[in-house]
Amino acid sequence: MRLTAACLAAFALTLAACGPSGPGEPMAVLSGTGEPAETPDRRLEGVWEAVLETGVEPRPLQLAISLEGGTAQVILTAPDQGGARVRFEQVRVDGPRVGFATGLGALLFEGELDGDDTIAGTVRQGRDASALAWTRSQ
Repeated sequence: MRLTAACLAAFALTLAACGPSGPGEPMAVLSGTGEPAETPDRRLEGVWEAVLETGVEPRPLQLAISLEGGTAQVILTAPDQGGARVRFEQVRVDGPRVGFATGLGALLFEGELDGDDTIAGTVRQGRDASALAWTRSQ
C-alpha cells in the first residue's frame, strides 16, 4: 500500500509539473451513470505507450488495458520511476471511449480510440490538463 501511494505521489508530482491549460472539465466517460451505452471496443485491449511532457523532462509511461471477464482493468507503469505500477480504481469503457481515475480522482484520463493504434485524450491532475496520446505497443 505504501509503495502504491509513493508511486502515485511521484506520478502526481510529474503531472503537476505540466503547464495548466485552464480549468479541468468533468470526465464525460467516468461521469456516466448506469451501464455504458456501447459494448467496449476490444481494440482498446493491450499495452500502450506514451511520453508525458512535463516541462521538466519527458516521462515515458506504459498502460495495460484488459477487458477480460467483462470487467475493464487499467494498470499504469512508469519505467523511469523504478517500474512503479498503479492500478486505477475507477475505470469505465463505453465503446471506443475509455476513462480511468485514482480513488479520489487525483489523476484522471479520458480518451478515445483514433484508428487502431492510438488512444488520444486528456490527462488531468487537479485543475491542470494536458493532451496525451497513447500508441499501441503490443
